[in-house]
Amino acid sequence: MWLLSTDRAELHYFPSPECVNDGYAILSHVWDEEGEKSFQEIRALPALVDGTGATPRHLAGAKVRNACMLAESHGHKWLWADTCCIDKTSSAELSEAINSMFRYYHLASVCYAYLRDVPSDDELDNPLSPFQRCRWHRRGWTLQELLAPRFLIFLSRDWEVLGTKADLSQQLEKVTRIPATVLRFEEKLREVSIARRMSWAANRETTRVEDEAYCLMGIFGITMPTLYGEGRHAFRRLQEAIMQQYADTTLFAWKDLRSLRSPMHSTDAVTSFLSTLSDNLEEHGDFHIHDEDSYLFAKAPYNFAGAGEVYYTPPRYSRRLGDVSECTSSTPHAPHQHELDGVPTFSMTPHGILARLLIHEESSGRYAIASMSWFNRRLQRSVGLLLIPCPHRTDPVRPLYCIFQTMRLVSPESVGRGVWQWKEVYLVHRPPPGIETEQIASIPIDLPVSTPFRFWHFHTFLRELSMNSTVVLDSVVSPAPPWTGEPPVEFLFKGLFDQAASHQHVFAIQLGRCTLTGAHWAHVQFRDSSSRATIRVIQNPSLRTPTHVCSTDHIQDWPLRTRVFTLPASQRMHARYFGFRLAFTPCPLNPAHTLVLHVFPHTDPALLFEVPEEVMREVEHIRAVCGSEDLHRCDRDLLDDIMQDLRTRLEDLNWALLKDAAS
Repeated sequence: MWLLSTDRAELHYFPSPECVNDGYAILSHVWDEEGEKSFQEIRALPALVDGTGATPRHLAGAKVRNACMLAESHGHKWLWADTCCIDKTSSAELSEAINSMFRYYHLASVCYAYLRDVPSDDELDNPLSPFQRCRWHRRGWTLQELLAPRFLIFLSRDWEVLGTKADLSQQLEKVTRIPATVLRFEEKLREVSIARRMSWAANRETTRVEDEAYCLMGIFGITMPTLYGEGRHAFRRLQEAIMQQYADTTLFAWKDLRSLRSPMHSTDAVTSFLSTLSDNLEEHGDFHIHDEDSYLFAKAPYNFAGAGEVYYTPPRYSRRLGDVSECTSSTPHAPHQHELDGVPTFSMTPHGILARLLIHEESSGRYAIASMSWFNRRLQRSVGLLLIPCPHRTDPVRPLYCIFQTMRLVSPESVGRGVWQWKEVYLVHRPPPGIETEQIASIPIDLPVSTPFRFWHFHTFLRELSMNSTVVLDSVVSPAPPWTGEPPVEFLFKGLFDQAASHQHVFAIQLGRCTLTGAHWAHVQFRDSSSRATIRVIQNPSLRTPTHVCSTDHIQDWPLRTRVFTLPASQRMHARYFGFRLAFTPCPLNPAHTLVLHVFPHTDPALLFEVPEEVMREVEHIRAVCGSEDLHRCDRDLLDDIMQDLRTRLEDLNWALLKDAAS
């Protein structure tokens, strides 16, 4: 590892942290937007100051200079900072540093956590204080930088000491949901369940999507190659490594629960749902859809937002009598004595994950529940996985299951003691290879230069929709190219089963050109598909032709070419979304005749207000002074501005609610 000398800020190499005889200090911080001094820039400083009487520390940048000065004043000769102590031009060195990062912070004599947005006189106990709302608590990499160091000092923006990790453990627990006992090393990190450790990262952000996984490796004691460019596959690789090294099965006890009240469905709801599931499937047809909730592995840390209360409670051997082992279960409400026959096991295969599980199968074979030795301490209930058979099995001997999307976590108690047996089954754990690129393939009518609409960003909308709702794209009713806008194109979306509804809820995005004026038009139509007749109409587009209303659907008449479509109040109880904002910008390839579609799904009604009048006046002024050749660029910039305005208004709303709650 490379370390900075605190007296001169010169880089020196050490084979390992253990080889630094005098120990070293380490810096934790949030990177500045204006940039940081790199490894190469720091190495070049001695030549720049040669003969001037200055030291490299004078030119090392304010953050590195102040950190070196503070560490030197505390008697430390060496300092490590991630900005300039890693040669990021070397992929091997970068990978080694990332895999060793937790160890670097754990072995440091002291860690300085510099909080640039916290003043020295901050009220640290105030829930609205800059300390409790600072960016440092929301970044992915700073999670391990909080957990790993034995001695961590928080510093204000003026480099004044705010307190140590032990001093502020109670405040930190409220902000991060990490128990104060873990922060004070009274509870071992390795004794915390996998799901709970993952939940600490659920609301944190990283600049690179791969870092969502890489920043967690040290917390689980995992090492693996870093491959920037692999995207979300990095988090799947992390889960595979955890599964192979831990017996704790709470790795699979996840669900994106940011919009739900409970980390699992109530016993009454599960009982009612399971009793009618077979009838619902028979009534509406046996549709089988894979989305991110139907796989055993989570897509990202945010899926673990509500998993912090799930614990792994396997049976424990108490004593051995001859060849017979007597076991006890640490689960207060272990529902089945069959649990004592073993524990779940998992292994990777080309057919899926081969699992040995304790399973209760519904008599018709429509679903099954897997008992995973999980227990929710807050709800005082056992927790299991709700499985449905997957028709894409490749092994004729063992069944293949995927997870039921909208009711992933259920209570085994809800089906009583019934017939439970240990079985070997396959579980679908990830999307098929290459499915990500298939999902964003171009729509045929999107390919010509001259087309009324282009859908470059549609895959972004589909991704956000899958994260924030119970809706998936069912089909696209697309006319054959070349397409002039008539007949219209239609995107049909179907809703998955929701615990509060026994039917599907469906909506359609319709786009076309008016046959009277040639104007581009768009509409979002919500349909109540509670009857089979309605579903037949939706699934057979030839039975009807989408129409539009000229006075409301012409895009050129919309302010900023954007409009809000709000879900009818009668259907909101069946959905996790409130509506959509459609926005259009001229296509750079053909700005006079082609519009690019942008769709923003919203799960918060505060985002569904219309464009304010003062913004519209500014829009008209800018349009008036812009030349026609710059109009598409102006509109795009204005769209960015208005979306930022929407986000700002929501933040202001949340801030106002927080202040009201505090008072």
